[in-house]
Amino acid sequence: MSSSLAGAVETIMKELQLPPVYCSAMCGNALNDLCIEKCDDMSEFEMKKGMDLADLPRFPLDEFLKTMSAEERKIIMAVYMAKTADYLQGYKNDYQPIIRRPNTHSQASSGIPTAIESKDLLHASETAVTLFEIGEERPSETVRPDEMAGTPNREG
Repeated sequence: MSSSLAGAVETIMKELQLPPVYCSAMCGNALNDLCIEKCDDMSEFEMKKGMDLADLPRFPLDEFLKTMSAEERKIIMAVYMAKTADYLQGYKNDYQPIIRRPNTHSQASSGIPTAIESKDLLHASETAVTLFEIGEERPSETVRPDEMAGTPNREG
């Protein structure tokens, strides 16, 4: 990458103020307007609902020791300590997102018609006519092509 392109990318990243990976993986405001425009130093951090210890990213030790501010360190420690304590004490996060069922009784929905005739549902092979009646023994288990229903007789 050329130095001018690298400089342009760095300028764009500074202007956008994208959150660090460890923050965006845990924060409910990740990459929304509040995060991009106002949040620096994790001041707008809100824990995502439904996260357990196993859902958290690896502890960002290098960033913690080298680049994080005191406020960021406090929030990261609080999150990891709370989730670790919950895990050790056996608390499970019981958050269940609300899933709505489709309303099949509304005028707009296309339900299944009530009167479906069973003959329309049968496969073509089930309604085919054969040369042998049910229970009649066949001369052999192998059926020759001229014995099949709907096949023109070539002998005569």
